[in-house]
Parts: sequence; structure tokens; C-alpha cells
Amino acid sequence: MAGSGDAHRPRTGGGVWMLPPWRRAPVLPFGQPAVLLAVIAAAAILACAAASAPLFLSSASSAALQRLIGNECPSAATASVKNHSTARNLPALDARVRPAMTGAGLAAPHLDALAADNFGLDGLGGPPVRVAYRADAVANLTHLPGAVGGTGVWLPKYVRDRLGVRPGAEVAVNGTPVRVAGYYPNFYDVPLPAYWCSYGFFVLPKVVSNDVPPPLVLASDPATFTRLVGSRPADYDWVSPVDSTGETVSRGYDVAGRQDAAYHAAGLPVPRDFGRTAGGTGQLPTLTDRAVLIRNGLRGPVLPIALGGTLLALLLVGAAGSYWADRRRAEVRLLSARGVGPGALAGKAVLELALPAALGTLLGAVLARWLVGRLGPSPDLDPSAYRQAAVVAGGGLLAGL
Repeated sequence: MAGSGDAHRPRTGGGVWMLPPWRRAPVLPFGQPAVLLAVIAAAAILACAAASAPLFLSSASSAALQRLIGNECPSAATASVKNHSTARNLPALDARVRPAMTGAGLAAPHLDALAADNFGLDGLGGPPVRVAYRADAVANLTHLPGAVGGTGVWLPKYVRDRLGVRPGAEVAVNGTPVRVAGYYPNFYDVPLPAYWCSYGFFVLPKVVSNDVPPPLVLASDPATFTRLVGSRPADYDWVSPVDSTGETVSRGYDVAGRQDAAYHAAGLPVPRDFGRTAGGTGQLPTLTDRAVLIRNGLRGPVLPIALGGTLLALLLVGAAGSYWADRRRAEVRLLSARGVGPGALAGKAVLELALPAALGTLLGAVLARWLVGRLGPSPDLDPSAYRQAAVVAGGGLLAGL
């Protein structure tokens, strides 16, 4: 009698897992192609449904950021350090800002400078002029005939017509004599080149009043700018180029962090007022925040749909498990009759289906990435999206098992 009771006692000890049915379990599904394909397909659908939400949201935010950048001037997607100071402080500021930006991991910057006040141009009867300096500005101007180049200032055609001063001669900007290096066409007479896009407010007629801004006197070098502006205030902008091709939110925030680090390293305050952050260069922090707002707005409709698809996919996984039970009914009954408990039987099922389910999960995650890349708003995704997709796909795999 004692031996008969022992024969039907459930076998739940650790020794069960070392018996042949459990040791061979991982390779058994490969002998049943129908079960194998059913589990792989169900797991792939589950992983695809679960992983698609974070991937799609990242794709949407990348597309939004790229669209926002495209609507701005090309210089908007740069890193910049801005400061308002007197012109005489420029050499000291330049010596602090340049190493601060390169030390923060940004590309070597170029300098833009614009006098805050208007100046009189001796002999010109009309509106005052605005003194400016931009690196490579002369190379991005159309030179009118007669230009001599070199150190000095470049004046628009409007000033030439009023003054009649030949290139190489001198004019006085607010009483300071300076050589005329050449003339360039009026900005409002020709299509504004991309290089000058961010200066449109300073060189093009106002939309409402059609008033023309003061003519722009372009200094050939920082020293000339400093000499002309003197102790007057000026706005300085050190601009570091950024490759915005395939821009994503994570890359935008990375540039924003480096930009803030450059401000702190240079000992300058980060501008927060709307006038300094609403346009011009260094707009990635603002544009990235807008893209994140768009992504957050999409969470409402995207996440419930993804959750519903995941729950339906879990039902498919359950159906695949039921299919396995039907195909292995005789073996399960035999093991149960020999005293194997439900825990050990469930463990055997997991061992058999784990590899096909893992393979299906991997295929589903790859499929989700491919679908989002081909059909989503943008193929460019944040690294965090891949991590989130892996987590939810792995959670789906555990739930399915």
C-alpha cells in the first residue's frame, strides 16, 4: 500500500527538472513545425504591437523637430552663446567664449556682432546706419564692380548712390574714419541668401509699414567693428555649426545641454527672455521642447491603441499555447498520471516554447522598427525609444510565457 501511494504522489522536487522530458524540452518544438510557427507568429505579433508605441512616438517627435527646423532659418539649428556688452569688451569675451564652447564639445564657433545703436554716416542725408560684423560675410556678398577688398567696411548700393564715394576712399561712421572696401547690392533688391536669413528683420522692409531698416555697414573684421562701435553696446553671438541631418529629440537636447555648459564655462548668463530665444541662432532648445510637446500630445491616442493591440496579441499567444496543449495532450496526461504536478508541467511548456517565443519576439521587434521606419513620420529614432521598445517587448514575452 505504501508503494502504491508513492507512485501517485505528485513529483514536484527539483529532480523532476533533470528527467528526459524536461531536459529535451527546448528542442522538442522543432519536431512540430505547426506548433513552432504558431508560437513564433503569435509572439511576433505581440512584440510588434507592444514595441510600436514607443518607436512611433519617437518617430513623430523626430518628424516634428525636423519640420520645425525646416520652417526656420538654417542657422536656427546651431549652438550659440549670446551676450550683450560694450564693444570694448569683445576681445576679452572672445577669449572666454571660444574655449568654453569647444570645451563643451561644440564645433569651433564663428562670431556675429551687431551694434545695438544706430550711427550717423557723415555726408549721408537720410536715416542712420547699423554697424555689423559676421564671419564670412564678405564671401557671402555679391560684390559690385570696383571693390578693392581688404580692411574696412562694405556698404550697400543705397549708400553708394547717396555718397558717391569710390572704394578705397574713406567715410566717417559717427565721426570715426574708415576705408570703404566695396559695395554690395541692397538686400531688398535681390532674393535674400540663406546665409543672411536670420538678418531678414534688420535688412528687409517691414511687412506692415514697408519701412526700410537702416543700411547695414559691414565691418571686414572684429577689430574694425570694435573701433567703429567703441564704448557703445552691441549684441554678440558666437555660433557653432551643428549637423541637423536626421535630427532627433535626444540629439537636440544633447546640443542644448552643451550650449548651456558653454554659457556656464564662459561665466555668462543663459538668456531666457523671449526676444533672445524666439528667433535667430541657437534655437534647438526651444524647438526641441516644442517637439516634445507634440509627442506628449500624441500619447493620448497612440498608447490606448497600442495597449488594445497588445491585449489582442496576448490572446493569440494564449491560443498558440492551447494549440501546444492539444498537440501534447497524451504526454501531458501521462506525466500527470505519473504524479507530475501542475508547476512542473507548466515549466515543461515554458521550456518548450521559450526559444520559439523569444525568436518571435525578436522578429516582432525588428518588424515594428521596419514598419515605423517605412510608414512612420520619420525613420530617425531616439536611442531611448529602442530601450523602451525592448523593455515592453520583453515584458510581452514574459506575459506570453
